Amino acid sequence: MIFLFDANRHLLAEIGLQDGALRQLVLTGAGERELEAFVSHWQTRGIPVMHSMEATKPDGTHEIATYFSYVQPREKGFGAALEKWAKERGFCPMDVPDYLLPLWECLARLPLEDSERFAMLLAIRLSPREALAEWKSALDESEMAWQKEHERSRIVLDKIKSKMGGELAKPFAKV
Repeated sequence: MIFLFDANRHLLAEIGLQDGALRQLVLTGAGERELEAFVSHWQTRGIPVMHSMEATKPDGTHEIATYFSYVQPREKGFGAALEKWAKERGFCPMDVPDYLLPLWECLARLPLEDSERFAMLLAIRLSPREALAEWKSALDESEMAWQKEHERSRIVLDKIKSKMGGELAKPFAKV
């Protein structure tokens, strides 16, 4: 799976590949705004890949010729072309192996800034496999603590709303 982030580390897309070809592409809200036109172009024409060739003229001078080829989404080279395309445009593609996806799902449920989520995913990706159980345990613990705090906040807010409703209804009760 390739996760595509923008320069501010906002997740734009999750891109599933199979043997280098596109299997699935899911855009986030930010990804729709930023990539939708490109994705439409990829679907109809393919993803552009720039090539350069250096040629020597008869007079001994060198000339560089640049041209584009297009890689179709179902071709094996789509993933590599996508990564090259993304880097050329300042995006950050991150290859995330399938065995790390459960940890990503934990990160996605936590109330983190995009840059924090990106940094943690990068740290997880760079961690040795034997450290992943520790990551999973820490993320699960964080998620449970956040859910308890979130539930406590909801209960307090419900009490405030109930009290507010009672106060607003008092003038009408005297009629």
